Amino acid sequence: MNRLKTDRSMPGFMHITRREALAGLGTGIAALTLSPRHADAQEIRRGGTLNMILEADNKSLDPLFGSSGVDRRTFNLFAESLLVQPEYGKFDPWLAEGYEVQDGGKTFIFRLRKGVKFQDGEPFNAAAAKFNLDRLIDPALKPYPRQYTRELKSIEIVDDYTIRTTLTSPSVLFLPMMAAEAGAMMSPKAIKEKGQDFLRFPIGTGPFKVVSRASGEVVTVRNDTYWQKGADGKPLPYLDGVRMTVNGNTAVRLLQMQSGSAQLSDPVSVKDFDTVERDPNLKMLDSVVGGAYVLSFNLDRLAGKLDLRKAISHGIDRQAMVALVSRGKGTVLTGVEPPFSWAYDADLKGHEYNPDLAKEEYKRSGNSGPITLSISQRDDDIQVAEMMQQMMKDIGLDLKIEVLERLAYTEKIQVKRDFDLGLSRSPLQRPDIHTQYAFSYSRAATTNYSGIKDEHLYGLVDQAAQELDRDKRKALYVKIQQVILDNYYQSFLFWNPRRDVAAKALNGIAFDATNIWMFDKLWFSA
Repeated sequence: MNRLKTDRSMPGFMHITRREALAGLGTGIAALTLSPRHADAQEIRRGGTLNMILEADNKSLDPLFGSSGVDRRTFNLFAESLLVQPEYGKFDPWLAEGYEVQDGGKTFIFRLRKGVKFQDGEPFNAAAAKFNLDRLIDPALKPYPRQYTRELKSIEIVDDYTIRTTLTSPSVLFLPMMAAEAGAMMSPKAIKEKGQDFLRFPIGTGPFKVVSRASGEVVTVRNDTYWQKGADGKPLPYLDGVRMTVNGNTAVRLLQMQSGSAQLSDPVSVKDFDTVERDPNLKMLDSVVGGAYVLSFNLDRLAGKLDLRKAISHGIDRQAMVALVSRGKGTVLTGVEPPFSWAYDADLKGHEYNPDLAKEEYKRSGNSGPITLSISQRDDDIQVAEMMQQMMKDIGLDLKIEVLERLAYTEKIQVKRDFDLGLSRSPLQRPDIHTQYAFSYSRAATTNYSGIKDEHLYGLVDQAAQELDRDKRKALYVKIQQVILDNYYQSFLFWNPRRDVAAKALNGIAFDATNIWMFDKLWFSA
């Protein structure tokens, strides 16, 4: 793909070099671009099926209705966005050949790529782009990415391959989301004709077509009409297909990689790093991945129990979690942001481990019955929960653990709100740092696990969404985190590093800035 010059005149957008990303400094995200090895056309081998294994299943295959980085990893098989973000704050053309920024960041004109067709043969053009972005802002649909694009007001067709988007105000998230699921272009005809079935059998412009969807499995085959060309001058992709399966057990995923039954895996834990490095057939990918563990209090049940929330928060030994779960390679969190984030502030006062204070607060709370902690069925989450269970026992609290499959966990926490405490792992592979605050703490937040209702907090998030100066943005994010901490809406635990694994025979591996795999140029060596 030819790279066009993109507009970086808007303040607040920044270019981070690969070296800075590797050092973990100033990125605001926990990922970096991994450039594929440059291969001579003669050595590229076409064919073969990639078996990849993920930690959790997709909620939906419609990009507008997925809900996490897990879903986004699968979208790139069959869907493409207007832009791609190879490095944080840098936007390259994809289905849009380029864009112009007007009216102080309230108008964006996208020039669309010609000659691209959806997998059902329908043309990609301005009418299709408008249809997709109209879906994004349709209040009846309530798509997941709308929380990040609330400023998008209207979409106009300028000509057959040009659209104009108008925002109510400048937004730090608009371009990042046009390089993510909000900017994904899907076939209007398929959406209209397939109805609910489109959620299982999506039609995009991507390198692979979905031919089978079952629980814990997505099977795709090569899209023979894909628009990009490979190094050998022939249409991409190089592979014949990709099969995605799911297993939440890290040990099982690693065994599948070691046996050769899978060639690409979701991240493994620190405890498995040495095993991968010793295996002559495997490689850990050069990407900084991980998760920020956060404890959410269900305020529907615990709003009037500040003493209990304080007791739990100060009864957690975060340093012990870092030592055991991440083998000392993680870091204690005082707020949302880990130390490598540009929004990190060392002066932010987090919830310090203080067992004596925790015992006093628990006694003051008057609680006598058990409290249940709901978690996703993932190895590290279970280990964290078991450690918390013992720590709570030390302050006199009987903590029960409820382990749920990912979709059941999401249903219970987000929809039914039937829980006491919820443990979540936020990957922080964010198109922009603000997405974290939009989906957790804004008025339209879809992952407001605690059920926070705080107009002051909402106002701070609204300000941050429109503030393009990075120093001012940081100050707002610090204030947001302090409000959460002071009110004990949530308690932040620790950052746990993890790394993806691939077979050494798999070549052409690349990520976007948010650690989402790119599939079009993957190929197997002999």
